[in-house]
Amino acid sequence: MALFAYRLIAILVLSISQVRGSCFLDTVKSSPSNNTSNQQIDDIYCDYGDVKYAINTTWTTPYPDCLNCHCSQYGLECCGFGPEAGIIEPPENCQLVQGTCEVHFVRQDDPSKPCDLIDVIKPIRRLKTQKFLTRRKNSTITLFKRKFSYYV
Repeated sequence: MALFAYRLIAILVLSISQVRGSCFLDTVKSSPSNNTSNQQIDDIYCDYGDVKYAINTTWTTPYPDCLNCHCSQYGLECCGFGPEAGIIEPPENCQLVQGTCEVHFVRQDDPSKPCDLIDVIKPIRRLKTQKFLTRRKNSTITLFKRKFSYYV
C-alpha cells in the first residue's frame, strides 16, 4: 500500500510542470496624452522591460525570466514559475534541466535519463497524534497534529 502511495505522489508531481511563487509588485505609470477632442487625459499603463502594457493585460515571459504578469488598475504583479518560482533543490544525484520554464530533473551521471522520483519522495517521520487543550473561561478548544507528512 505504501509503494502505491509513493507512485501516486510521483505521478502527481510529474504532472505538475509549472510551479508558481516568487512574486513582485510595481505601481501603474501614467503619462499625459490628448484624446480626440484635444483634451489632455492621463494614459495609465504598466511598464515592464521597456514595454508598456495596457490595464487588464496578462502575459508570460519566456526563459530565462519565466514570469506570469498581470497589469491591473492597482498595479503590476509578476510571479515566477518553473525554475523562477523560488529555491528549487534537486534531489540527490539529480540536476535541474536548464533552458526551459518547466521543472524537470535528470540524473547527474546520465542526463539523458530522468530522475526516478519514487526514490525522491520519502515520508517524514510519523507523528503521534497528540491532543492539545487550550482552556478559556467556560470553553475548551481541542487541536490535533497531522498524522502524516510527505516532502519532495
